[in-house]
Amino acid sequence: MKPVVRLVGEDAEVRAIGREAVQALQRGAGASDLFAALRDLHRHRRQLVATRAASRPAARAVVQGNRAAGPARAWRAIWSTLVVAGLLGALVLVVEFGPADRKNAFSEPRESAAIALVAGLAAGLLLLVVALVPVPDARSGAVGGLGAVLIALIAAGILVYRLVVGASDRRGFTGADLRWWIPMAGVVVLLLIAVALRCDLARRRGRPAPVARTSAPRPDDGLRELRRTAERLAATKLTAEVRQDWQKRLERLADKGWPAATIAQAEAMTPAAWLAWLSYDGEIEVRSVLPRA
Repeated sequence: MKPVVRLVGEDAEVRAIGREAVQALQRGAGASDLFAALRDLHRHRRQLVATRAASRPAARAVVQGNRAAGPARAWRAIWSTLVVAGLLGALVLVVEFGPADRKNAFSEPRESAAIALVAGLAAGLLLLVVALVPVPDARSGAVGGLGAVLIALIAAGILVYRLVVGASDRRGFTGADLRWWIPMAGVVVLLLIAVALRCDLARRRGRPAPVARTSAPRPDDGLRELRRTAERLAATKLTAEVRQDWQKRLERLADKGWPAATIAQAEAMTPAAWLAWLSYDGEIEVRSVLPRA
């Protein structure tokens, strides 16, 4: 496409020359159809300008949202690390006191108790922090809540087992071990429930699923089509009579002292081209230039 022609001069001067172009074009045939096409071009161009002006705040909001996405991603990573570490600690706490099986048949009760104590203290601290701090987003809440529920079920099952069996199984734990483990496991189960409830609340308050994008035309496509329309109208063939009348009108304006640059540009163009690029401008109002339908 050819470059856009920017008309030289003040708005009032450009409109005045446009009115002279209208007077010249009315001497030829097909002027009414040309004026109708110019009015349509101007109306669509004005609409596009208004749309772009309205979209600027939205674009700024998107940029600001992208800038805020960095800290949000960092907090999501920190929160996820806290949740994973807390869940692993809770799982180790209860598994070390689980029923006797092949996996723990040869583990020493003292070692298991020591590992469970450290894991329980870490899990209690981490889960307390997770229960108090905000959940990053709905998706994190869904994943974290599911993990907390699963670990809470396992922990509750082993806790009930120890409450029933006590230290009478083959693991070799003593009553002293259970006196600190049972309260710690109970607190961890409560913290897991609190984390699960907090995550579920965040999931429920999450944003709705984004609407699928449509194949609506982009503003650039509309602008390109308007430029083609302006070029086509500017290339309208005119009679010699219309061209001569146009030049005479410009000479009279030059004799009145109009800006030489504006007159020179108009002389290098046809009246149809002047009105076409005037209508394409989009910011200069042409209702006082083009005749009404």
